[in-house]
Amino acid sequence: MLLVKAQFSNHALDLDELMRYPLKPVPHSLGTPDGFLCKTNKATLMNAILQDVAPSSSPNNATLFIQDGNALFHELTNLAPTFGGICLQLLDIMVSKKDFVFSTDSYFPNSINGQEIMRRSCCRKFNIDGPETRRPVDFKEFLSNDDNKMQLCNLLLRVGVVKRQHPDLRGAEQQ
Repeated sequence: MLLVKAQFSNHALDLDELMRYPLKPVPHSLGTPDGFLCKTNKATLMNAILQDVAPSSSPNNATLFIQDGNALFHELTNLAPTFGGICLQLLDIMVSKKDFVFSTDSYFPNSINGQEIMRRSCCRKFNIDGPETRRPVDFKEFLSNDDNKMQLCNLLLRVGVVKRQHPDLRGAEQQ
């Protein structure tokens, strides 16, 4: 469009000078002509980084489990009717591992992944008032909203602290 306008302009434009500048909002390496940012394959980068690294063996007694929280959320079956019950289910799965890190993520709204999630459309924000809050029927859709996931993680942390202080508690209703 810039080139077309330049042809009808009363001012003489130097095309060599004009073509030194990008003609789209973001460079091709970062985005598409309509302004959406490109996703990259991080696995390719990881393979390139680890190409010259020799594999190491760890002693059997030094095992640390890293739990992908998002995967665990999506793998849950026979969900409890309340969010407190779901948190207890998650804690029961994790307690079988001695040393573990529970890791999950969320995306900034203007990030590449945040834009993709908005494009795919996600569910509305749900309000988790506490352990007794009833879960929505479509739990997978609930997880598509980063705010919902964040609330669930915060509740999981609170329920985990209470359970650690009172290990004899069985149900979320006793918290």
